Amino acid sequence: MPVCADSQIDNKMLKDVKLPENCLIVSIKRGNKEVIPRGNTTLLSGDILILLVNENQEASIKDSLMEMCGKPMI
Repeated sequence: MPVCADSQIDNKMLKDVKLPENCLIVSIKRGNKEVIPRGNTTLLSGDILILLVNENQEASIKDSLMEMCGKPMI
């Protein structure tokens, strides 16, 4: 899941992001690097979030994350 510029989670620390239930960020691809996410990791536009989710909740979690990662805050 890509983090878009000016989205709800752009420039926020991971500990301040309310992820959907049963969703875990296991890795962040940042350019050519892989970042192990921690609470104090700041999410940046252009980051690619690698997630672990329950298979039966994938569609609803994807919708929630697309709203968080792709839509600018108003």
